[in-house]
Amino acid sequence: MDKIYRRYFDKSKQRVIKSSRLILGLMLGQMLLEQSDRAIIEYFHENPYFQYFCGQDTFVVKADTSIVHHSLLSKRRKRLGKSYVATFEKEVVEVLKQKGLIQGQKLILDATVFPANITYPNDVKLLNTVREYLCQKILDVKNTYDPKGRVRTIRRTARKLYLNFQKTKQKNKALIR
Repeated sequence: MDKIYRRYFDKSKQRVIKSSRLILGLMLGQMLLEQSDRAIIEYFHENPYFQYFCGQDTFVVKADTSIVHHSLLSKRRKRLGKSYVATFEKEVVEVLKQKGLIQGQKLILDATVFPANITYPNDVKLLNTVREYLCQKILDVKNTYDPKGRVRTIRRTARKLYLNFQKTKQKNKALIR
């Protein structure tokens, strides 16, 4: 795809044009994330992993529009033509199918690349999640050995305490303890 991309530009301007990795990376991101030109450029400026994927060695700030401008993709699509874009998309889909990342119409992605909202270990929500998980496991074990028996886990009381704590705006030391 790089050789085909370079054929669309004059030989004397090869070092001035944007790299094919940048353009094809942006087009690929736009295709997979289903975003508009402006949205994929915003994503490019916000995500250092995506910048590295597009061939940037250092972080590109949003103020530096000399590297990526929101009109870049539309200009390249006009210059390359519909046939190049269609060929590129077809080849990408074929590669993804060969690698087993696409099954039918769905794309299977590795979640380790995407940013995630991680709960802090000292957060009460994390403690509540663990408490609910353990209560469920206790009930599962109880049901395997004695389905008719009862186990006292004080789930309702713990849930009320958790909700009252979360709803309180100013938490004093005693409440936190």
